Amino acid sequence: MKRTFAFIFCTVLFFSAFAQSPESMTYQAVVRDAVGNILPNQPVAFKFSILNLGIVEYLEVHYTSTNNFGLVNITIGQGNVLNGNFSLLDWKNNQYDLKIELDENGGATYTDMGTVPFHSVPYALHAKTADNVDDADADPTNELQDISLLGNDLSISNGSTIDLTTLNTDNQTLSVSGNELSISDGNTVILSDNVDDADSDPTNEIELPATAVVGQIITWDGSSWVAQNSGSGSDNWGTQVAQTNFTISGDGTSSSPLGLASQGASSGESLKWDGLAWVPSTDNVDDADNDPTNEIELPASAIVGQVITWDGSSWVAQNSGSGSDNWGTQV
Repeated sequence: MKRTFAFIFCTVLFFSAFAQSPESMTYQAVVRDAVGNILPNQPVAFKFSILNLGIVEYLEVHYTSTNNFGLVNITIGQGNVLNGNFSLLDWKNNQYDLKIELDENGGATYTDMGTVPFHSVPYALHAKTADNVDDADADPTNELQDISLLGNDLSISNGSTIDLTTLNTDNQTLSVSGNELSISDGNTVILSDNVDDADSDPTNEIELPATAVVGQIITWDGSSWVAQNSGSGSDNWGTQVAQTNFTISGDGTSSSPLGLASQGASSGESLKWDGLAWVPSTDNVDDADNDPTNEIELPASAIVGQVITWDGSSWVAQNSGSGSDNWGTQV
């Protein structure tokens, strides 16, 4: 009777469970005698039964000793198995209870210390069943899915499709003002003058000569553009000789300017086109009557204010009113 009463003072401190192998739970207790004294360094034996509706599904025994403080630490699931298989316990579908028995003499006669139900902590053992999920075909390669974008439709293989049209808010406008390039709802950059003509070939660019002196001009020397003094093979009007033919006189220089050649013409002759070239010719004007007296001949001399009047035999210069129509003075 004393023994049974003494073991009532065994205290269960906590349970814990591990989801990874080895499967087990930790049990810790302090062994005391009937008056509450701790039993240090005492060989003891514990028997643990896991019950399902009162039926033992698993049973094991542990042989151990208390420490200086009467404390024992036991791992349920790793003792000497007397019945069942700890790893096959169905924590998902069953409500288990734990029955604890103790022998303070190390395993001869056990005293029932009581039965307690398992609560949430040991059910961490059930969480490990997620490692053994079977998706019915045991083929991990068919779990992969592909995302694709076609136009505004975003799709996932063996899944759904969503329309991204309503999410397209990125319409922006580029504009240039001077050397500033801007994008609407964005920033502005300054354009440099580092022109890139896309071919990186300096030979096809117009390159100015590196040096020149005041008054020089750019001319082509047959291989490149060079700076030369005016008249050094360039068009230098006034000093450069021009190429002409027989119709032009002079050589184009300031001392001999270009002019129209006489081409053998005499005084009074004019140039006429004979169908091939301009040639000198007389002006053989025929007024149909060959009478020089019926031509209008101006007077040889006159003074300021005189007018031409007919004196009965010829046109002469006369003062205004001298036989002429002098409106405003003539009666």
